Amino acid sequence: MSFRRFLSLIAVMSAAALLTGCVGGTFHRDDIAAKAKTRMIGMAKEDVLTCMGIPKKKMAEGATEVWSYHSTDGYSTTPDDTLKVTSYYSHKDRSHQKKFCTVNVVMKSGAVKAIHYLGPTGTTFLNDYDQCGYAVAACVEE
Repeated sequence: MSFRRFLSLIAVMSAAALLTGCVGGTFHRDDIAAKAKTRMIGMAKEDVLTCMGIPKKKMAEGATEVWSYHSTDGYSTTPDDTLKVTSYYSHKDRSHQKKFCTVNVVMKSGAVKAIHYLGPTGTTFLNDYDQCGYAVAACVEE
């Protein structure tokens, strides 16, 4: 293998590693959020409290309750002051600044019936629910 080819191979491998590091976590959080929409169905409200904590807002009508949580990377604009901090933020990178997610957990008779995501939730066109993954991760990951 020639030296020039070796350098090209190193450059390609380095670029792939950088892309995986920067984007990999984003796609992982999007996947977690997507899984939560099915895996959390039937979960008892006590289990939701254990994995997501106390909701920022609760609404009830009859046997149906909706618990709302704010989910963000810690550097997003959100109506909530409690933010989760991530390590990959750069002060020059403002791409996450306006991304957040409101996670609404719909419960009926004490069990989860649906999960709904609202807000500017994705950081790229490939990951619709990136910001939502922060709030539901403890409920989904084994």
